[in-house]
Amino acid sequence: MKDGEENLWFQELYLRFSKPLVHFACRAGIEPEISKEIMHQAFCLLLTKYDELKDRHTNIPGWLIKVNSNLIKKELSAPRRRYELPLTDWLEVPVEDHYHFPLRDMLPAGLSERHKEILALCYEDQLSYREIAARMNITEGYVGVLLGRARQEFKKLYESENTRFGRGISFFS
Repeated sequence: MKDGEENLWFQELYLRFSKPLVHFACRAGIEPEISKEIMHQAFCLLLTKYDELKDRHTNIPGWLIKVNSNLIKKELSAPRRRYELPLTDWLEVPVEDHYHFPLRDMLPAGLSERHKEILALCYEDQLSYREIAARMNITEGYVGVLLGRARQEFKKLYESENTRFGRGISFFS
């Protein structure tokens, strides 16, 4: 494009997308003045990177919208947007005491102790395979094998218990 055509193209793009980009930022919860700044930043980035973008991207408006979205995310995660409420002495937070039964106690009696242990470490303690392997003194690969076997055994015991009591309920397909 010639220099005059590029200016015209940019002006048309600005007229078409400036208001929607500002509205998008405002709907995300950003103040109008900051939304305008974000939109201007997106267009400035387009101008600075236009030479490399015109050959690589066929959808310049899409690129502009994506850049605007990324700038909005950056603004929303900025430290100045983190609000803190001071806790005062008069503010009493209600405490709910709930007793949760350990998963090991709720697993079927027919499940082996090793399978109970690995299921509890994985689902109750939320440990990674590496942490489970270190705690049980086995390899990470064997953790996956043992966990799969424990799930199969649990599924078999659970389904047999449901059919024994005539419930016909199954969470497994």
